Amino acid sequence: MGLTRGAIHNWPNELTTRQQDEVIGAAIRLGKITPEQAWELVKNDERQRDKRGQGDAH
Repeated sequence: MGLTRGAIHNWPNELTTRQQDEVIGAAIRLGKITPEQAWELVKNDERQRDKRGQGDAH
């Protein structure tokens, strides 16, 4: 995608939803991932957020 490891290293640990959408959209556009793979990434991220939210509630 034209990004160096150093540039990615400076990103925050968690990207905003908008940032995630932009990265995923660029990866699809550049043929790095398929829309199906993107969907799996989104579903997995939602599961992780749900687990973190449940842990915070207890």
